[in-house]
Amino acid sequence: LIGVLCEVVSAVAETEHESLAISYVKDNLWTFVQDLGDEDGNNVRITKKDFINIVKDLNAARLLKAVEVDLFAVIDIVDAIFDAEGSDEERSLTFPEFIEVLLEHR
Repeated sequence: LIGVLCEVVSAVAETEHESLAISYVKDNLWTFVQDLGDEDGNNVRITKKDFINIVKDLNAARLLKAVEVDLFAVIDIVDAIFDAEGSDEERSLTFPEFIEVLLEHR
């Protein structure tokens, strides 16, 4: 019984830790991207150039390293991330897509 209880507590703690990490990344990266949208910060679209500038920023890099994002892996696949299949135009990411891409590389 104690073993089961420990497993449940451990699983809940891990879930909470993940949730806090996601919130931390979202809140802190928002400051880097809010100027990419309209006056109210809505409709933010992140281009490849914006993406590279953000991950090159020392403060952003520290933030992402703190939540164990593999920046080298992200930079290695940046072309694939922004490739718009079947189009000559470059894809852009919404803020939630941007966060998802980063967190997938933890």
